[in-house]
Amino acid sequence: MRAVVLDAFGGPEVLGIRDIPEPPVGPEEIRIRVVATALNRADLAEREGRYPPPGKPPVYQVPGLEAAGVVESVGERVTSFQPGDRVMALLPGGGYAEYVAVHERLAMPVPSDLPLAEAARAFGAEETVNYHQETYLDRVKSWSDGNGVDVILDFIGKDYLHDNLHALAAEGTLVLIGALSGYEAPINLGLVQARRLKIHGTALRSRPLEKKMALVQQFVDEALWLFETGRVKPVIDRAFPLESIQEAHRYMESNQNIGKILVTVGQEG
Repeated sequence: MRAVVLDAFGGPEVLGIRDIPEPPVGPEEIRIRVVATALNRADLAEREGRYPPPGKPPVYQVPGLEAAGVVESVGERVTSFQPGDRVMALLPGGGYAEYVAVHERLAMPVPSDLPLAEAARAFGAEETVNYHQETYLDRVKSWSDGNGVDVILDFIGKDYLHDNLHALAAEGTLVLIGALSGYEAPINLGLVQARRLKIHGTALRSRPLEKKMALVQQFVDEALWLFETGRVKPVIDRAFPLESIQEAHRYMESNQNIGKILVTVGQEG
C-alpha cells in the first residue's frame, strides 16, 4: 500500500510516499480502506521529532491521528463492524496511508448522509479575535464585562500563558492541550492562588487504550447524533491529495486555514 513514511525528522520535505505492507489485523481490530484523513498540529510536531508514537518505535512511522473510510476486513472477535461499513477512527498513528488497522472500539460509524471526506472534526464560535489586529486579553475582558471566562482551551502554550491566566474568571480553568510556542514560561502563582485558578494538562496519544476507548464511546453516545441530525456540520478549509502531503503541511504551517485540512487517499465507492 502507499503510505507517508517518516525516515527522518525535519521540514515538510522529509514527507515521502513509499510502498509498505498493509497492516495486519488483530483479533479485535478492523482494517479500514482510508478515503480521507486530516491534518492535526501534532502531525507537524511528530514530523519534527517532538511527538513520538507511544510504545516501542513502529517498523514504519506513518503519521495521521484520524481517518475515515470503509471497513475492508475484521478480526475474529470483532462484533461492532463488518466489511463495507463506513467508519471514522481515532488513531495512535498511521492515517496517512491507504489502509490502517485499529481496535474496533476506537472506530465510530459515519452517519449515512455525511460524506467520508467530511467525517473529521467540526467547530464553531460565537466570537472571534484576529490576533494580528487585536489584543486577545482586552477583547475577552470586553466580551465578559470584565469578569473573564470560565474555561480556556489552550493549544499555544508559553506565549499565551500570561494572557490566559489574566483572562480567566475567578475559579476558572485553563486546559493545556498543546504547546506550539513552547513548554516553559514564568507563572504568577500569586494570581493562581488568589483567584483560585485551575491549570489542567491533557494529552490524548499517551493515554491508555481503555481510556481512549471510553472517550470514543462517550462521543458516540453524546455527540454523534449532532452530526446525524445536521446540527453540527464539519468545517473544511481545503483538501489535498496524498501526493501533495508536503504542500498540505506547508499550508498548515502558514496558519491560513479556517477549519480542517483534509488529505484524500482513496475513493469512497
